[in-house]
Amino acid sequence: MNNKKQGSALLGVVIAIVIISALVGSRVRLVVQERRSVERMVLFDMALDVAESGAEDGVLAMNQNDFSEWKKLPSGDWLKTVDGLDSGSGRVGSYQILLTDIDSRTATLYIEGTVSSPMIGDVRRQIMVDLETRSIFGNGLIAQESVDFKKRTEIEIRGYDSSKGRGVYDDFHNHNDMVHVAAESAEKNAVSLGDADINGHVATSGRAPKYSGNARIWGNDTDFDVSVDSERIYNDYYADFITVDSPVLDSALSTLPAVSDSGDMILGKLARNEYVVDNLNIAEGQSLLVTGEVTIVVNDTAEIEGDIDFSSDGSLKLYVQNDLTISGGVNMDDAVASDFQIYGTSAVPEDGSEFHFNHVGVLKAAVLAPNSLVTFERGNVADDKIKGNNGHGNNLDGVDSSNSGNSKDGLDSDPNVDDERA
Repeated sequence: MNNKKQGSALLGVVIAIVIISALVGSRVRLVVQERRSVERMVLFDMALDVAESGAEDGVLAMNQNDFSEWKKLPSGDWLKTVDGLDSGSGRVGSYQILLTDIDSRTATLYIEGTVSSPMIGDVRRQIMVDLETRSIFGNGLIAQESVDFKKRTEIEIRGYDSSKGRGVYDDFHNHNDMVHVAAESAEKNAVSLGDADINGHVATSGRAPKYSGNARIWGNDTDFDVSVDSERIYNDYYADFITVDSPVLDSALSTLPAVSDSGDMILGKLARNEYVVDNLNIAEGQSLLVTGEVTIVVNDTAEIEGDIDFSSDGSLKLYVQNDLTISGGVNMDDAVASDFQIYGTSAVPEDGSEFHFNHVGVLKAAVLAPNSLVTFERGNVADDKIKGNNGHGNNLDGVDSSNSGNSKDGLDSDPNVDDERA
């Protein structure tokens, strides 16, 4: 009888052990499955980040025209594979990029990002990016370090199309809200707007922009009673400031035309109007007349204290290594921003260079000076004002939108003074 009781008790213990083991096993499986599910979700996001890194790699290669680490396929497309990206916790990332239609105005990137984990193996994400070429001058007032309007008043930033045939800025017929005021910086007060009125977008690389209670940031679709439209403020801005080199002009002249008895230096009348000079100086009382397609490379400083006058067929590309000053009168009634392109070259002195604009009249210019301190100041005639603008870069009579795509290079300006590190 006792043996039967002992056998029953043993059987009960065995059954209990089996049940407990099953419960523990189920719990362990649930925990493992949950961990695998969480790991898969993590890898899913990481694989997308890796793929987006590949997209940036592809865009950089196109912007710099550097495919030294790529393989050209018989089809003419380009392929690049990057392995061994340490993603932490034993995870390893990689991406593969296929770049097609590179010789057309539009190109396409196909990227597959992969992240491998010891727990679940490979997780892949794929993205496609359509690219469109555009001018190096975009649609904005952009700085590397800071945009500072100080405490000046009457600062209005407006967008317009300054391409040939469109004319000047007009509130009703030639006006848009596409301009960007931005700084590629996460530092505090990277963008300080004061009381500025910006009909466009404002962006930094981290911190929120600083502005007063009287400031306006708005779009054409912003509600009338909204002064600052939060949907037009971003903190994830990125810009790739290109390096500017002076062009190599094999047949360039080393001497500019002489100033005439009437005080005029006339450019554009020769068969070849390219010059490489140490300095450019137009004194007060003299005039620089641009009548054709002209290129001037200045190895040191350029100081234009006299007037600048563009004819209807005049255009000037000006490359300056050191300081630039434009402080005379400006007559560009028949010109658009792309007719006057100003470049600060990469070969600047250790203490940097300064581009200073203190002109009278409306200056329409495309300015790209990524290593220069750029300042704008009211001219000497009280009735003349400078409107903030970026035509193909920086027009000072409104912000140009004749180039497609978002801005990445530019300057900000105002009727009084505005400083920025461009």
